[in-house]
Amino acid sequence: MIEPVFSVVGVAPEPFAAVPTLDFDVRVREPGGREIYLMALTAGITIGTRPWTRQSALVSAFSGETAFTIAVPCSYESLHGVEGEAALVFHFNGTIFYRGAEGTLQMELVPWSCSVDYALPMAVWRELFPDGTWVELGTDTLDALREEARRRGAPTLDACLEELLRCSSG
Repeated sequence: MIEPVFSVVGVAPEPFAAVPTLDFDVRVREPGGREIYLMALTAGITIGTRPWTRQSALVSAFSGETAFTIAVPCSYESLHGVEGEAALVFHFNGTIFYRGAEGTLQMELVPWSCSVDYALPMAVWRELFPDGTWVELGTDTLDALREEARRRGAPTLDACLEELLRCSSG
């Protein structure tokens, strides 16, 4: 049975993503020395014990050890208020395609025991939102906000929201 060993070795904001995204640098080692053709993975990531996200990754052919990236789109709300470090757990599952003893293609499931802890530095998280937050809105909500900004003559959506909040609080 193949029992890969995973480790999360770093994280950085993805500078060219359309939405705030963290790139987690992951290493995987296959201690049995088998030639791995491909790993099709899903990483279920929890914040402590609370489910956060599930992201897929393909790990290309390797023997011994290799590195890959898991890109995680983020919203401001998911870690708002956490100080210091966020305790993440990566739970890996998926399929491993490898060369069998006779040179034939074999496949196995990633064992359910493949989990790894990672302490996400909140300083990296804050780099995702240097000028404030990023809020995901539904299409209908965004269309209504654009219409309200146009009707009020607000120069930006942010200015429109500020005006609406001022009006609702007094």
